[in-house]
Amino acid sequence: MFNKRKIVFGAGILTLLAVFFVSGFFLGKAQVACKVCKPENVDFSLFWDAYDKLHQNFINPDNIVDQKIVYGAIAGMTKSLQDPYTVFF
Repeated sequence: MFNKRKIVFGAGILTLLAVFFVSGFFLGKAQVACKVCKPENVDFSLFWDAYDKLHQNFINPDNIVDQKIVYGAIAGMTKSLQDPYTVFF
């Protein structure tokens, strides 16, 4: 039969592991650092207005691929720097 002492010891170890896991999860979640954060002084409303207008008024909305729109926006953003060595692949 099982020894009562071993069962209590195993339950204690499992409890400690659960406490460490949960506390590590919440501590890690609270300390997520943003390497490149959203700029506070940039108004993206014009971008989203243009995005919405494309979806509303494009002659063939079934041909709109949102991922291509995002890639095009990023390519335009890198071209706006006018640096021949800064490109988006």
